[in-house]
Amino acid sequence: MQSAAVERTIQSSGTLGSASFGISQKHAAHIMGILRSTLYSRKALAVLREYGSNAWDEHRQSGQRDRPIFVQLPSFMKPTLKIRDYGRGLSESDVFNIYTQYGESTKRDTNDAAGMLGIGCKSGFAYTDSFTVTSWHGGTKSIYNAVLDKSNKGEMQKMYEEPCGDETGIEIQMAVRPRDVDEFVREARTLFRYFNPQPQINLPLDSLPRGMAQGFITEHSAVQLGGTATREWIAVMGCIPYRLDLEQLKEGLTEAGLWEALGHLSGGLYLPIGSVEFSASREELQYTEATVSCLLAQFGKLVQEYIDDALTSLTKPDVKDWDRRLKATFMQHILKFPLPKEFKTWTDYSVVLLGKESNRPKTFVLKDQDWSEAYRVTVKQDARVLIHDGPKGQVEKGWHFNYRGDVIAVPVGEATYAEVEAELQTLIKTAGLEGLPVCRMTTRAYWAQPVGRNGRVRHPANQKHKDRTFTLKGRFDDSSPRSQYWESATPPEDEHVYVIISEFSPLGSPSLAEMVRDQQLFKRCNVPWPTIYGYKTTSGKPITGTDIENGTSYKTWREKAFLALITEEIKDDLREIAWGDLFASTVDGNTSEYYRRPFRGYVAELVTNLTRDLGEKHAVTRYFAKHLEGRAYCAKFQRGHREQVLDIATAANYQPKRSGPKEWLLRLMAAYPMLTLTGQSDYHMSIFRQHYKTVVAYIKTQDKIA
Repeated sequence: MQSAAVERTIQSSGTLGSASFGISQKHAAHIMGILRSTLYSRKALAVLREYGSNAWDEHRQSGQRDRPIFVQLPSFMKPTLKIRDYGRGLSESDVFNIYTQYGESTKRDTNDAAGMLGIGCKSGFAYTDSFTVTSWHGGTKSIYNAVLDKSNKGEMQKMYEEPCGDETGIEIQMAVRPRDVDEFVREARTLFRYFNPQPQINLPLDSLPRGMAQGFITEHSAVQLGGTATREWIAVMGCIPYRLDLEQLKEGLTEAGLWEALGHLSGGLYLPIGSVEFSASREELQYTEATVSCLLAQFGKLVQEYIDDALTSLTKPDVKDWDRRLKATFMQHILKFPLPKEFKTWTDYSVVLLGKESNRPKTFVLKDQDWSEAYRVTVKQDARVLIHDGPKGQVEKGWHFNYRGDVIAVPVGEATYAEVEAELQTLIKTAGLEGLPVCRMTTRAYWAQPVGRNGRVRHPANQKHKDRTFTLKGRFDDSSPRSQYWESATPPEDEHVYVIISEFSPLGSPSLAEMVRDQQLFKRCNVPWPTIYGYKTTSGKPITGTDIENGTSYKTWREKAFLALITEEIKDDLREIAWGDLFASTVDGNTSEYYRRPFRGYVAELVTNLTRDLGEKHAVTRYFAKHLEGRAYCAKFQRGHREQVLDIATAANYQPKRSGPKEWLLRLMAAYPMLTLTGQSDYHMSIFRQHYKTVVAYIKTQDKIA
């Protein structure tokens, strides 16, 4: 990408000497450390973005614009990241003389590539101390290992080569810590959505909203229903999405009359490569005068394109009246875009469906949800006309609706559903509401006769109670009937995993909620989840595990499946969590004093004193020091990682074999029996704090005896 040229005229007088600024070779390692370690706040995103965009650039520069790059995201079972292009590859000279040099770039003379800083290909060092670069070039496949050496500058080492025929390209490969797998997947899901074409990747990516030449816009129906605006906008330059801070553009957008409208929309701008300036990390835009001017102009073009497109759609003969009204009211009343006079008839918020005196329907009466007579329909995104199709006695009391804006057509006399719908559609067309959804009331509401003073209701009969075999589906919600998480199924003939259920709840452990959480955990780990079958048992038709052919009980399968997720990295995490939680106990139901002052900072002070008096490697010193190390280790976890690791260990019934806090404490209690060292409270810290000199003297005496 070509950087903007800056012309400067310097005037000076009386100069006695001068020197040019540069990079100190003596401190080059320090500068490189800043560029690779402190530059990026989101390390996983930096790795995906820099190597992904490099591959995307190479396909454009090698004449393969429509060919997707290859991305293999890490998983718990295979924690390795691979990003590959099929471009020209790099010669050994290019790898050693360009790829390794900070600031070197071959893209500064073109706006056909998103890169130009000359630091992105070193971004792997922001996350790890080593990664692999494989190049297919000139008939040779060469593998290089990039490592941080003792100089802290980094070194590229050629490890292997072999003939490769006509194959070309570059592949970056690096190991990913299991606790970071979720972060890489989450960042990739957002980043690669905006690549065109989207990469060949082991992750389903959302498609972009219907786009226009200048970008894309998403309307929020929640705003029409009284919701709040979010102002979530991005700018896509090349293949890189940048979050837009509209506050930086507020003055210009207000002057253009767009500030309020953009608050009810979200979307993105498509920017020509090189049109705006960004930070060195490529995480944010730099809101320079040129960047602000470009963004304001692009917003103006996008909004005008959106308005033109909307007005064109309003005049199309195949657009139904209801859709035309929804669009017109949204633009006129929410976005405040003035519409031409010919569209004013479509901007009414409320439309008369029935006249009060004349034009009364013969087959039904129209009611609102308070069962008062209704005449109008409110133009809102989720509005419906519901035809009452329940028993005639189920009128008024007992109905529970999904949406407050619906109106109800209640049949009169012996009128059938078909007769009501036919007359209703005629009236809808006459009122200019053609396309207004009409559906059966039982699909949008349920009837339950209130019973007792507690207000509880009796739900309608569930047809699933007649079935015997089900499969688990859905997400758990304590407020929903348990039956909704099971779908009727045919008993399988092949090997499968099963659970026996009664009243749609599994017998014994785990519970339904735990099973659904297991499903979500496997999804976060990128591990396939099997179909779980549920066999219903009743007092009249009991069923046990011996009655099920080719089946493995969920409990048996669960422990083995989760045990397979216990990697060495997770074992380390579990051990450090145990040390970090060493004093996270309760005393008589109250939170441990360790989490309040003065105990929060006392352990660090205690370690310092014990190091001075007993030595850094003494078992007592190490006991408290390992707690601090555990807390520091756990503080680096990504959000939710700790809970995920503990969930996996609990589900697998995993017991660490390596020495942990409990084993260490037992050894200390055996060596120093007069100390009250328990793992249940912070009493041992209190002993050290109140009687430090006496305790240390006792420990030294015991050490001499031993």
